[in-house]
Amino acid sequence: MPDGTRDALLRSVPRLPAEPIRATWLPTTSPVRLSSGQVLLCWTPGLDGGTDVAAPLTTGAVSSELGDGAYARQGATVSGAVQDVVMEPSKTVQILWDRMQDRDWAGVGRLLADDVVVEWPVSGERILGRENYVRINAEYPEGWSINVLRIVPSGKEVVSEVEVPHDTMGVHRVASFWTVHNDLITSGREYWTELGTDPSPAWRAPYVQRI
Repeated sequence: MPDGTRDALLRSVPRLPAEPIRATWLPTTSPVRLSSGQVLLCWTPGLDGGTDVAAPLTTGAVSSELGDGAYARQGATVSGAVQDVVMEPSKTVQILWDRMQDRDWAGVGRLLADDVVVEWPVSGERILGRENYVRINAEYPEGWSINVLRIVPSGKEVVSEVEVPHDTMGVHRVASFWTVHNDLITSGREYWTELGTDPSPAWRAPYVQRI
């Protein structure tokens, strides 16, 4: 493929991050395995056997849409590039909760920095490292589900509010404050509470409505 054409393909990919892009060109007639945050650029031969023509870019082949580790292929691809694309931090947090709901613990781990630190102030606990955070969630007694109420981004900081009903342990809510760098959660502070268990003192009764 002519170098000028390769450059034009790279420039045409939408929503590129500001930092330099790492792209590896490779010949392939087989599906290409994508990892988190990658998109496949394709190049196909001309149908008349003459000059090569650029195929439409597979902008839909971002693994967050196809699933982590998905395979993508377009027609008679003979060469292409696998290019890193940084996700929005809020997307990283949304995928975190989706993978928890799916019990995809390996996938949860891939969203966490090795040295991630997560604090639970209500119970006075700090979780150090990816493996500990994954295991403490994986080993929680079954019967729960995840309902994401909202995700509020602010640059690399993301806040999520999530409801976690449990078959036998009531309904919990968690307000989580995450820091995300390059698609990885590096720190978090989560405030867990069980709905209806915090007492409502009588002196507040004239000023509030029960929910």
